[in-house]
Amino acid sequence: MKRERQISNAIALVQARRKAVGMPVSNIPTKVTDTTLYIVHRADGNANIVELTNDDTKKKVGITNFDGNKLAKGRDAVIDSIKVSVAKGGLALNNVDWVGDKVSLTKELAGAELQLIQDNVILFSIGLSDLSLSNDDDNYRDIASTPFLVAEKPIKWVLTYADGVSIAADAVDGLFIKIECRAIQAIQ
Repeated sequence: MKRERQISNAIALVQARRKAVGMPVSNIPTKVTDTTLYIVHRADGNANIVELTNDDTKKKVGITNFDGNKLAKGRDAVIDSIKVSVAKGGLALNNVDWVGDKVSLTKELAGAELQLIQDNVILFSIGLSDLSLSNDDDNYRDIASTPFLVAEKPIKWVLTYADGVSIAADAVDGLFIKIECRAIQAIQ
């Protein structure tokens, strides 16, 4: 009974979000699934703004489940929580330890801000120090605004460092960043 109520609530939330962004709500049954949207990216760069997704982003298990910078047709998603981890001790993704606590953030990353943007609207903008709470696998930060990602519309994940700050390409600690979002995906 509890799961049925959760599914019913998830469908109602997705339909309300679709109405809010001007999408028609069809009579086609909506299936919902729990999913984790994720992206792993190098956190270094010469500028203080690093775009984590673009048209060339390719879906690859362990790296990202975004194909390009969009969700697949008919697969809208509502994000309800997020977690950020950084890499420690290696220059290749297959040789790093992921750490998600505030102590492990470099000073550059601790002062950085993560933004999720769709249709030139900032869906959220949160400091990395607020998203890196502990090493606990279940320690996701709730996103009260429950951002709604519309399928087939470009999504931008942007990491912004404070003015004049960047991470050198030869840095070892904090070189990679992993963003994981728990979401409800609506499939039509």
